[in-house]
Amino acid sequence: MKTKLKAFFSLLSILIIFASCQKEYSYEGSINYGSNSGTAVYDYVGAPGNCSTPVINGKYVAGTPVSGDNYVVLQVNVTSPGNYLISTATINGIIFSGESVFFSIGPQTIILTGSGTPLAAGSFTYTPGSNGCIFAITFTVAEPVLDNFVKCKIDGVLTNFNFEAKGSEGTTPPNPPIPQIMSVDISGNISNSSFENFFISLNKFGTTAVTTGDKFDATTIAAGNLYLVSYTDTAGISWDAASGVTETPFVITVTSRTATRIAGIFSGTVSDSSLPGGKLKQVTEGSFSVPLQ
Repeated sequence: MKTKLKAFFSLLSILIIFASCQKEYSYEGSINYGSNSGTAVYDYVGAPGNCSTPVINGKYVAGTPVSGDNYVVLQVNVTSPGNYLISTATINGIIFSGESVFFSIGPQTIILTGSGTPLAAGSFTYTPGSNGCIFAITFTVAEPVLDNFVKCKIDGVLTNFNFEAKGSEGTTPPNPPIPQIMSVDISGNISNSSFENFFISLNKFGTTAVTTGDKFDATTIAAGNLYLVSYTDTAGISWDAASGVTETPFVITVTSRTATRIAGIFSGTVSDSSLPGGKLKQVTEGSFSVPLQ
């Protein structure tokens, strides 16, 4: 019995030692080390754990290539001067690397510059060299790209004026009896080779800028909200609408306004003369969303 127990405990000890070795190996294997070469001898401050006060520069956005502005500054302690070449492993599509020369011993810094394109958002850890410390980079989700557009149906035909679609804001100083005018002009073209253009000018008397919720139609003239609309067709003919002209009623509503962008909806009638007896076109289901420049 004693012999069997001795054999059992011996076997159990071997299994425990083996499991401990396996556990330690697995932990080390979870770190993605990089590579290093050169004549310098140095230690990373914080290794093998987290780097001590790493300085991380630049923005890291999933899907956006990094540049020379994306770099990390790490602390090292040099025991023998010389040159070095250091890199991390490539993780999430990004690798950090750097090379230089240490001319003296003692505390020094190294700069590792990123390259590549991040594959995904999230936090990822990097370890420079084969004996480095660990630093983390947080990659953010790319902001959605906003489409710039001016579009509407003209006599029932959907037309997009998205080429160079933009808005501009301006102020006209007062010229008594005309007060100060705050304006936003919105325009877009069919293409760079076409006459077709759509233009909307929103104008407010006074010192208040055009903002979310503002409406421009026949009922807002007395309040000082005026509009001018112009559509240039393929032949270069201008079809217009303006506040106060009964033949060309129009309604424009600003649905969103920030410091950098304006959006809204519109519909109405334009005329090739803006006078009674002129030819008319109907503009329906109009909308715009453009940057303010």
